[in-house]
Amino acid sequence: MKNVPAGYDREHPQAAYLKHKSWYVEYPLADGLLADAGRFIDNILEICNVIRPLNDFMNKAMADSRFMDQP
Repeated sequence: MKNVPAGYDREHPQAAYLKHKSWYVEYPLADGLLADAGRFIDNILEICNVIRPLNDFMNKAMADSRFMDQP
């Protein structure tokens, strides 16, 4: 987006974040984690638990959007 969405304070210090169309979380995995399936699954579950609050927040923020109604 080029502009902060209508209804939001354009002067707010974090207003620029509202222009982003997508978000993602990235986490580097050492090669050794891929060799051991048990450790890999445990590490992935731990990482997912750490990022879950962000995912929950984003889902809550989008709950009333028209985007979430599309198949």
